[in-house]
Amino acid sequence: MKKPSARRRITALLLSLLPLAAAHATESDEFDRPETLSTWKILDQDKASGIDIDSSRKGHLTLQIKDLNDNGWYMNGRGVFVFKEIQGNFAAETKLRVGRISDAGQWPRGLFNSAGFVVRDPASTSGKENWIMVNIGYQYAGLGRETKTTRNSHSELNLIDIPTTANTGKLLICRVGNIFRMYHWLAHETDWVAEDTPREFKRDDFPATVQVGLTINAYETPRETLAEFDYVRFSKPISFDDCLSNASKE
Repeated sequence: MKKPSARRRITALLLSLLPLAAAHATESDEFDRPETLSTWKILDQDKASGIDIDSSRKGHLTLQIKDLNDNGWYMNGRGVFVFKEIQGNFAAETKLRVGRISDAGQWPRGLFNSAGFVVRDPASTSGKENWIMVNIGYQYAGLGRETKTTRNSHSELNLIDIPTTANTGKLLICRVGNIFRMYHWLAHETDWVAEDTPREFKRDDFPATVQVGLTINAYETPRETLAEFDYVRFSKPISFDDCLSNASKE
């Protein structure tokens, strides 16, 4: 029997990878149909004063914070969480605006009033919360990005200042094996930028299937976070290079 040529073997390999790249695509949501809210699971819904798709703002998922003490993700605390359960490697991208309930075009002003992604172990319980997150908003001393890893309800966070510009941006979080990397493309940037403080989180304790989704924080007053998410797009990467190659380019 004649062996297939190298070119045919490469073509066959590439074709075999196509289903992997698209494996999570069915979980994506462009937030242009209100009925797709039913395809998401919601944790701590009572910590939001409003959750809707394609209603408050056309083509967006809108999350509005409720004025409650310590309403956010820190140590054992949590905020509202709109998520899907995703198995194995994944890349999740969103475009968002983080504003005030009174003025969506302005950044919130309270300490740790922010919005972004959370990835959580579904087995988490009180005292044993395990998750990671990346968000943008008003942090401890001004506007910034935050990355955070929490093990058994003990949080370690990293805060990075950002310029005072338009309150919009894109976030990307990627899992390959037990390594998680995060990327951002904010209003003052022209392409995806990898987080480097730290570069990645290694979570050998995370199971194969995790909760991946969107959240808002409002840890201190004024608790006024309003987050508008344009979309969430999932893909299944083989490597971290795939995370960026599958991400939006503008």
